[in-house]
Amino acid sequence: MVMALVSCDKNDHECPICETIEQEVKKLPSKVTQHRPIPIDIEYFYDVHRRLVKIVQGGSSWVDITYNSDNAPIKLEMMWDTDIIYQDHGKKITILRDTFWLNDEGQFIKWYRNMSSSTIEFTYNSDGNIIKWYYPSTGQEINFSYSDALPIFRYVNVPEWFLFWLHTANALVYPFEKKGYLPSGTDNQISYELDVDNYAIRIKNSDALTHEYEYILIQ
Repeated sequence: MVMALVSCDKNDHECPICETIEQEVKKLPSKVTQHRPIPIDIEYFYDVHRRLVKIVQGGSSWVDITYNSDNAPIKLEMMWDTDIIYQDHGKKITILRDTFWLNDEGQFIKWYRNMSSSTIEFTYNSDGNIIKWYYPSTGQEINFSYSDALPIFRYVNVPEWFLFWLHTANALVYPFEKKGYLPSGTDNQISYELDVDNYAIRIKNSDALTHEYEYILIQ
């Protein structure tokens, strides 16, 4: 994997970018193998600010991401190009006809999903993790409990709502939550194999078809 880095003068002891890279870059996910009948490799690339800038799937570029100076993603290049639109001081965000509404803490509390023409509302616990998805049109609820496994994208410097959208667009594989721990119980049971620092390196989702994801972290 190739990653852009900055160089600082050896006498510069106040370089926040270098310090951040030294302390946190080793826990950025670089590659995941999604085990199917035919395994698929997905690679993740970052800039010096730990922002996800490119996703390569099966050896071909799948997503390229552009940010503005406020660290907000503003453009996606996928099979098509799309701008990301911010309204209401950043609390309403539209991307490919999907819309997210954020609260004052930056948590996405409602999502209109164009693909299914449905709205989903989210409930959080005190750790900032989503514990319930609620579908107002049907009354359906999906509830989550949490394990001690640390989120793989914890140190990726990208807004959580955007990681969530990339996950649902099949451009990013497990998980989307950053602040706390990983889900352990939903309608399907999820199990993890952890490294010595409690980061998941293998994930199994036991549904009708067992999905297994094997992560390689930058060390």
